[in-house]
Amino acid sequence: VAAMHPVFGTLGLLTALHGAGDCVCQYIEIHFFKAKARKKLLKRQRTNKDAVIPYDSKYAVPKKYDLQRTVNYSLAGIPIHIIAYYWYVNWLPDLVPGHSWWDVMLEDTLDNTVTPAWSIALMFGAMGILEKKDWSGFKAKMKQDYTKTLLTSAGIGFPVQIIQFAFISPQVQPVYVGAISFLCSILFSYLINKKVKNKKLKDKAGTPNSGMALCRS
Repeated sequence: VAAMHPVFGTLGLLTALHGAGDCVCQYIEIHFFKAKARKKLLKRQRTNKDAVIPYDSKYAVPKKYDLQRTVNYSLAGIPIHIIAYYWYVNWLPDLVPGHSWWDVMLEDTLDNTVTPAWSIALMFGAMGILEKKDWSGFKAKMKQDYTKTLLTSAGIGFPVQIIQFAFISPQVQPVYVGAISFLCSILFSYLINKKVKNKKLKDKAGTPNSGMALCRS
């Protein structure tokens, strides 16, 4: 299927990697939450031995796996994967057709400035629609996490892609890109799914609204 329909094959593979990355990310978050919860519970018991803390308090109940989050994260990546396919296969090679060190650096710079700028904003927007958040919620998320996610993407992308373009043979590149994409999907699942923490931003985020709210705005 991938050979006959490369767009759909690539799309299916990257969507699966996105979903698997979110599963791993949630697993890490759940176990980190458990350790943090136990630490807070023990601290409370040490400071106030007479305090009665029920088992179902927020300090004792671990966060549970959220299937809907995995579905949303996988679906939100689909438009990005489609655009990225044509960017890497057609548009970027046309912009930088050479293979010299200068071309590698130029290709890397273009890829790590242009691609993250639109893809992160699109991902936040798609997640907002799927989670039925309104326009103020999207703006609050962008204000809190866009710059941090953008810098993280560039910080990872520059060295990773210099290695890919300069040192990895074409035969090995699919394995290399797949492994890096999977690891990045874990990290970006955490960054993209972070809740708005700042109280002022949280107030602006409002309550969930129609899924078309972002489109109408």
